[in-house]
Amino acid sequence: MKTTLIAGKDVDVQIAKILGLEIVCMDWPCGYDPECGVFHATPCKGWVRASPDYELYPVYLPKGGHGIWPPERVEGASGSEPEENLWIANVEPVPHYSTDLASAIAAMEWVWQHRPWASIYRIEGGYGIDTDMPPWEDNHCVYAETLPLTICKAVLAIHKCEKDEHEDDNPD
Repeated sequence: MKTTLIAGKDVDVQIAKILGLEIVCMDWPCGYDPECGVFHATPCKGWVRASPDYELYPVYLPKGGHGIWPPERVEGASGSEPEENLWIANVEPVPHYSTDLASAIAAMEWVWQHRPWASIYRIEGGYGIDTDMPPWEDNHCVYAETLPLTICKAVLAIHKCEKDEHEDDNPD
């Protein structure tokens, strides 16, 4: 089954914005914790100068007032060496919506908020989601090889449809 949407960081950022996350940086060091395997954003940019375990990844400001952005400059432990200054932030990496099913479930919840009748089904070579977007006589379905990517395609399709409807209602 062919799809033109490629799973990865770009799709994840699009979905995050639609879901209302405030993307604050596109290149903050993130990586997997070796003890628990969780993908997280480092609290300090200076700690990971050349670590192969981290990649530069988009991050968002957590809701609820617990985030720190922009990064705050903090003097090193001794406080006397300027090169020990660190930049501290409290941010979260954008979830891997297009490749991780656990993250994609949040996107599917968004789909059901906007299209309560949307249904997921298994097809040969992948998955489909029927969003039944207006006009009702048309069959509006999205397909992809993986369920997370299918969910992302549904979010993007519904968002585009709602954006088009809004523009039709408010012509300039």
